[in-house]
Amino acid sequence: MLEQKLKNVKARLMEELGQKEMEKEYCFDRICELMTEERVLKGKYNEIEKWLEDKEVQDETRLAARFQGHLIGKQDLKQLFGINNSYVISKKTKISPEAQADIENLDRLEGLTKKYLKKTLGRKEILEEDYEKLVENYLLNETNFSVLAKDEERKRTTIVLIGTSLQYQLNLKIKKPSKNILGHDEEDLNKILHRI
Repeated sequence: MLEQKLKNVKARLMEELGQKEMEKEYCFDRICELMTEERVLKGKYNEIEKWLEDKEVQDETRLAARFQGHLIGKQDLKQLFGINNSYVISKKTKISPEAQADIENLDRLEGLTKKYLKKTLGRKEILEEDYEKLVENYLLNETNFSVLAKDEERKRTTIVLIGTSLQYQLNLKIKKPSKNILGHDEEDLNKILHRI
C-alpha cells in the first residue's frame, strides 16, 4: 500500500518536472503536498514551529526529505545550482531560459574565479581566512556578480559555494589557523594523539 502511494507521488512529481524545473525548496514542498494527498503524511510537516516537541512533525519532514534525497541519489532527479536558486530537474525537464541563465552565470563566474586563483595563487599556501577574502573580493569587485545576485544571502551562499568548490578542484593548499587547547597547539596535539 505505502509502496504504491510513493510510486504515485513519484509519478506525479516526475510529470510536473517534465514541464519545468522546480526550485529545490518548492520541490520539497510539492513532495510534502503530494504525500499528503496520497495520505502518506497528515500535513504536520507544515507545523515547523513545533519541530522540537512534535515527533510527527519531525517524522513527516524526515520522510519527505529522505524521499527527495532517494530520488536524487537514484538519479531520477538532479540538482543544478545557479546564483539565485538551486534547481531540481528530471531527465525530461525543459529548463526555463531564466533558470538556464542563472545556472550559466554561476558556471561563468566559477570559471573566471578559477582563472584568477590559478594566476594569483599558483601553488602557494594561503591561510583559510585570506583565501575566503580573496574569493569574495574578486567576485564582488572584479565581476558583475553583485548585479546578478538577488540578495545578500544569495551573495554569501554563492561566494562560499564557489570558494569551496574551487578549493578542491584546484587542490589548493589552504592553511587553517592553529588552535590552542590548554596551552598545546592543536596540530601537535593531534599528532601526539595519533601516535598513542
